[in-house]
Amino acid sequence: MLPKDSPITEAEHAYAREALQQLHPDAAPEHLLHPQETDIAGAHNRATDNHEWWHGLTPEQQHAVIKAHPHEIGNADGLPPHVKDEANRLAITRDLNTLHEQNPRIEKWTSRFTDPENFRQWKNLESTRKALEEAHDLAAKFADKFGGEEPPVHVLSYDSKEFNGEGRAVVAFGDTAKASSVSFHVPGITTTVRSLEGNLKNAFNHMWETTQRTQDPEMVASIAWIGYDAPSGFPKIVREMTDARLAQRGGELLARDVASFSQTRRLGAELPGGHPTRMSTCSATATVPRPPVSRVRAAACTATSPRSPCWVHPEPVLSATPQTSASAHTTSSSPAPPATP
Repeated sequence: MLPKDSPITEAEHAYAREALQQLHPDAAPEHLLHPQETDIAGAHNRATDNHEWWHGLTPEQQHAVIKAHPHEIGNADGLPPHVKDEANRLAITRDLNTLHEQNPRIEKWTSRFTDPENFRQWKNLESTRKALEEAHDLAAKFADKFGGEEPPVHVLSYDSKEFNGEGRAVVAFGDTAKASSVSFHVPGITTTVRSLEGNLKNAFNHMWETTQRTQDPEMVASIAWIGYDAPSGFPKIVREMTDARLAQRGGELLARDVASFSQTRRLGAELPGGHPTRMSTCSATATVPRPPVSRVRAAACTATSPRSPCWVHPEPVLSATPQTSASAHTTSSSPAPPATP
């Protein structure tokens, strides 16, 4: 499920430098990423700039910049999902290899005390590796049930150190560039990147149920979004659950990611062989800019409160149902079937 890594050649370094210079002469890899504070307009602009840059590169430059800078390519909005997936999986492999080189006993329980920061990162990476293996098993079951090829499992964003070591992961079932029904599943309290396996199962179950209604497996994609700093860890969780700023920031990050995702789909639809898409809008929170999606479903979970990014006000209002997550649901044409209870 993870690729093997190999040393970067001088030729690949040269191609990667050429690629970044096409972004602008003094560009560094991190210029592909969102600034710390990004509004909806900024998210659209970054996705557009990255899209135009990527599709102006030669295949050699594209391959080289993935290999030289997998973390930045994997987290750069505006790029095709399969490209980000390739880069993120390579970054996971490289980080695991680096940790083992620095500490050959990193997986031993004693490292929790002798090398706590690296041990925490290793736990994040290793749990992600196992979650991706399980996700591919689920994709095989999906193909057995509905026929056709296995839906792709794309790692759209990943950082094992984000949010003070809690980690960030955005992983999709299905082809998010082509699907006409795409859902974002937003988890609640206690979620970290080590919760990815459970969140992927929730996203997969939604994809399964939606496909049973549509009878078109290629129409549906479902995204597990661990993209904010959810309250977790005792005793700090008590303090974090009373801090509305964390929820506000989570809502801003969700709005940014949905905006970048929608813009990337629009741009991809304009390419030869692209799939036309149309998005309408709804509000994400009372104070967060409106993400370009056609509807948002708030599930009745412990995080569904004014202090959580899950607190949304759909247009029109949809009934909440007992779930363990919330999802922002986008459609590119007519409304999708009702969400599964």
